[in-house]
Order: sequence, then structure tokens, then C-alpha cells
Amino acid sequence: MTARRLIAWDGLARRRSGARRRALLLFFAGGAAGAIGAALAGDAARRVWIEAAVVLAAGVAAGGPWRLFWRRDATFLGRLPISGSALYALSLWAAGRAAALAGAALLLAAAPFGADAPRFCAFAAAALAAAALASAAATCAAGALVVSHQAQAAIKSLAGGQSAPPIVWLSVLPAAGAFGVLWAAWRSAAWLAGGAAPVPLLGALAAAAALALAAAPLAARTLSAATREVAAMDAVKLAHVDRVKPSPFERLWGRATHAGPTYAKDVALMRRRYPVVYLAGGLLILAMWAASGDAELAAGGVLLLGALVRLHAWLLAGPPTELPRFVRTLPRAGAVRGKRLHLAWRALATIGLGVAPALVRTRSWALAALAAATILAAAWLRDPDDLVQLEGQTPPRVP
Repeated sequence: MTARRLIAWDGLARRRSGARRRALLLFFAGGAAGAIGAALAGDAARRVWIEAAVVLAAGVAAGGPWRLFWRRDATFLGRLPISGSALYALSLWAAGRAAALAGAALLLAAAPFGADAPRFCAFAAAALAAAALASAAATCAAGALVVSHQAQAAIKSLAGGQSAPPIVWLSVLPAAGAFGVLWAAWRSAAWLAGGAAPVPLLGALAAAAALALAAAPLAARTLSAATREVAAMDAVKLAHVDRVKPSPFERLWGRATHAGPTYAKDVALMRRRYPVVYLAGGLLILAMWAASGDAELAAGGVLLLGALVRLHAWLLAGPPTELPRFVRTLPRAGAVRGKRLHLAWRALATIGLGVAPALVRTRSWALAALAAATILAAAWLRDPDDLVQLEGQTPPRVP
């Protein structure tokens, strides 16, 4: 299968599932909200815009494994005779698509900055381009380490016989790339206020481009085997079941709202499969408490927590958390209500808890309105089909 055909297949699958429409709606809605906030807040909005740009660039850089190895159809791709070059092209394409969506939201939010808007747009374009290139290169290198027995043996010997599971590289290397992009973008942010040239960001862009080119031959040799290996590791990992119970507050919310068995099942599965989501939410809440006297930082934290709740909803969507053939056996109304209450709890518990100290200290009505709007937007669920992606269908035909 050629790279062009694989990318076309991916685009057709996204159109059929509605993922493209939802992504466009989410990012353009975020950009419109940012533009309205910038027009109302004036110069104070520029700091929030810079923080959002840096965080979005880091997210694009860190999301490479999700766009290749942990896709919904990753197991299916691992079974097909697809070359490593085609998979690398798909990784680059997916990273570029994510960067383009984030860039569209940032460009829209920068529109009220007037004559400074082109400078902000150039900054966002450079940061997101570096993030997309670094994402593909880091994902390829991590996959190569997963399937290289020589590399694993060398690492084990250097560590004195101790070694982590090979799949840990799928988190370590993309996280390192994301940190590099974040550091370079943050160090170059002074350029937006008329400071020195953004040398760290330009250096990061050049380094990411060089790494992406250097990774192409490595991808051709290893990426196909890495996709199969990671899919097999996921199958083994998911065969092991650890019983995880809801927290006392989650059980109290479930009893108070009569959420039903779907809610209890979702809470237990999400806590077991994605503990990092809960950890990230806790760290963000602690950071917001530490900076509770700054309304601008609190507003940025509210938006980040809202994005985390939407990520929670996306992870709730399909395999391995949800299997469509099992969802069809549940009463439709009960399943919808349980999932809505699940997302409502996540939004209220994280955003409400994180912003409460800032509201007490600043008494800002604008911050309260932003928090309320973010809670409603993060907890919104139209239909279970927005969450559940159908599986087991005939692969779409691409000309």
C-alpha cells in the first residue's frame, strides 16, 4: 500500500466517523472564543495566547504515538503489509493535520492583536511546524527502540541489569521532544513583545526538520515491525485485568444522580486504563491553587482543564474502553445518560475545584463566566455515536 493511498484511506475513515467535523468545530470554536476574549481583555490576552500556543505545540509534539501506534485501527494496520515509509508518511501527515488545526485556532484568536497579529501568526507557525516534525521523528525513534533487541540489551547493560518495558520509549521520547519544543517556544516568546530574535525557536525548527529527514531511512526499516509489535504488546497488556473501584466522591455522585451501571463501568475502566489523565488533572489543579491570585493564569488553567475533560471524552470513545458490539446491548437512554453524567462529573470536579481558590481571591466575574462556559462545553455530549466509533466494518475503498 502506498503512502498516498494510506493517507486517503485515513481521511475517508475520519470523514465517515465524523472525527474531522468534530475536530474542526472544536478548534474553530476555541479560536473564536479566544478572539472574543482577546478583544475584551486587551493586552492581558496576549500572555494567555502565548501560553496556549506553547501548550498546543507541546501537545502536538507529544501526540505522535497516539496518531500512529495507538490509533483506533492500529491493530488492523499492524496486520497489513504496509511499508515503513508509508507509515512514516501517515505519521507526518497526521502530525501536520493536528498542527494545522491548532494553528487555525491560534490565528483566529490572534486576529484582535491588530498590527502585531502577523508576528504572532509567524510564531505559532514556527512552533507548530517544529512540533509536527519532532513528533514524527520521535515516534519513529521510539518505535525503532521498541523492536531493537540490541538496543534493549545495551540499555539493560548500561543500567546494571535493570530495564523498563520497551513500550516505555513510546512515552519518553515524544515527551522529550515536546519538552524541547516547549522550552524553545517559551524562550522565544519575548520576540512577540519586540525582544531579541527567536533564535531558540528557529534552532528547534531546523533541528526538528533535520531529525525528520534523518528518521526516514530508519522508518523504512523498522516502522512496520514496530506497529505490529506495539499492537501485540497492547493485546497482552489488555488481557491482564486489575480491579479498580471508583473513588468515594465518584460513588457519591453516582448514587446522588442515579447514574446507573454504565457510569460505574466507565469510571472503573477509565481509572484503570488511563491513570495519567487523572494525574495530569491533579497536577493542573495544584498549579492553579499555587497561582490562585493571578486571574490570567487561572483562566489558562480553566481552558487546559476543559481540554483535558474533552480528551477524557475522546478516550471514552472506542476500543479498548468501549466496544460498539457491547454498547448495542445496553438500553440506549441509560447508556447516554451514564456517559453524560460521567463527563459532567469530570468537568465539575476538575474545573470547579481548580478555579475555586482563584474565584475567592480575585472575585472576577469574567473568570466565573469562563469557568461556567468551559464546564458546559467540556461536559457536552450530543449522542453516544459521537463517542463510539464502529468497528468490524469493511475497510473503505479508496480510488
